[in-house]
Amino acid sequence: MQNVVVGVIRRRESVPGDAFEVFGNDGVGPINYGRPLTRRPMHLWPREFRAAGHLLDVHLGCRHLGSERPDGHLEGTHLLDRHLRPERTLWFEWGPVYVGRYRFGVRVVDAAGNVRTDGVSGAEVVVNTSPEAPAAFVPVSSEAESGRMTFSFAASPQVGRPA
Repeated sequence: MQNVVVGVIRRRESVPGDAFEVFGNDGVGPINYGRPLTRRPMHLWPREFRAAGHLLDVHLGCRHLGSERPDGHLEGTHLLDRHLRPERTLWFEWGPVYVGRYRFGVRVVDAAGNVRTDGVSGAEVVVNTSPEAPAAFVPVSSEAESGRMTFSFAASPQVGRPA
């Protein structure tokens, strides 16, 4: 049993209010787009991003009391381009899951509830819990000259058994 992590890329074209939903297949069959794994749509941008609108006009291109002459970096449309809206990967964790081929689909929804189908992505993960990992992994000895270490461990009880 393990958790599965799905990465969702927030593209520069997304705006505040856009969200995503993740759908899955419970380890078998096709993806069930009728029941999202996310409890609610997950926002691509933090809610407070809308309050940062002062960065999108000439506010930073003007002089303030006691300021030096601007060097030109903040003048013009520099802050209106995409560099303040980077692409980023957001993570969705699902689980624990057991043996199976888990398929995930991601759907983007805007603030009005419209589903965007362009650029929809998916992921697939195979989870296999067999055999069990070895146990009792401990160092036994080391050689000072070569730096070589020797370890002992208890083999998995499933090694050598037919599946």
